[in-house]
Amino acid sequence: MLILLAYLLVILYNINNWHYQSIWLHYNAAGCARSYDVAILLDISGSGDAGHVIDWNINLARQIVLGLPVGPGQVSVGVVTLGNGASASFYLNTYNSKTDILNALSFRLATGPNGLQSALQTLTSDFFTATHGSRGGPQVAIAILSSDSPFDYSGIVQAAAAARSANIEIYAVALGDGPNMAMVNAIASNSTATHVLTGMQTSDIATVAGNLLTYLCQ
Repeated sequence: MLILLAYLLVILYNINNWHYQSIWLHYNAAGCARSYDVAILLDISGSGDAGHVIDWNINLARQIVLGLPVGPGQVSVGVVTLGNGASASFYLNTYNSKTDILNALSFRLATGPNGLQSALQTLTSDFFTATHGSRGGPQVAIAILSSDSPFDYSGIVQAAAAARSANIEIYAVALGDGPNMAMVNAIASNSTATHVLTGMQTSDIATVAGNLLTYLCQ
C-alpha cells in the first residue's frame, strides 16, 4: 500500500513538473520578444477557508513568471501584495533571475483587507520608478484577485484610471467567487475580452496563465 502511494505521489509530481515546464517551453520557444516591466498585484487577503484560493493566486503568479523571458534587457518582475493593506514585497530590480523570483513567491494568508486602492496608487508613486528598476519602457500591472475590497469603489476606479493615464497597462484576473466583477472590469485596460480573465477552480489556472501570456507576448 505504501509503495503504491509513493508511486502515485511520484506520478503527480512529474505531471505538475511537466506542466510548469510545458508552459515555460511554449512561451519561450514562441519568442516573447517584448521587453517590459511587470508588477504583479497579488491578493493574499482573506480568512477562514480562503487559504486554498491564496494558493491558487500564488500558483498563477508562478506560472506567469515561468512563461516570461525574465532577465536583463527583457522582462523585469516585481510584486505588490494585497493583504492588511498593500506592500511592495519586492521591486523590479530586486531579482533578475526567474529562479530567484519563483523562490520569492511564497506568502502566508493575511487576515485583513486586500488594499487594492493603495496597490494601484503605489504603481505610479513608488513602484514604476527608476529607483526601483523601471526602465521607462512599457509598464504592465497584473492584478490577481480572489477577494472583494472593503474600500470605496470609486476610489479604486479612480486609482486605476490614474495608473492607466500614466501608461500602465492593467490586466485583472479574478479567481474564485470572491471578487466584485464590476470592480474587476472597471480597473482593467481596454477590452474586457483581453484584459479580464476569470477562473473558478484550480483546473482553470493553467488556461488563465496561458491566455494571459498570449496577450502579454503579442
